[in-house]
Amino acid sequence: MADKRVLILEDNRELLRLYGKMLTAEGYIVHEADSLAAARDHLELYRFDACLLDFEVGARCGIELLAAAPVLHTSRTRTVVMSVADHHRRLCEMIGLEFHLKPLMRRDLARLVDATAPSTAAIN
Repeated sequence: MADKRVLILEDNRELLRLYGKMLTAEGYIVHEADSLAAARDHLELYRFDACLLDFEVGARCGIELLAAAPVLHTSRTRTVVMSVADHHRRLCEMIGLEFHLKPLMRRDLARLVDATAPSTAAIN
């Protein structure tokens, strides 16, 4: 776990702070972004071990970050899509993205980030 860098893209600032605090308490280096532009800025500066993406970021789709940041496809970054709506699960699975319903508990966040390699399996 030491020195694992995590990017969280979440437009709900309360959840963003909560997830950030939980992962920081577990010893992760956490970068928080509340918009696609902020997430892209982080990706230009750092390489991440895990990227947790909110499916809906304002009126935009968090998955758009994948198109704007090809490094997420070519690196060993574990990318997980989060949403309060289970109907997004099918789309994520169809394009090979891991999906998890929000809100996430501390143990779930740590488990997702601790995985050593990207996964395409859905998590319930």
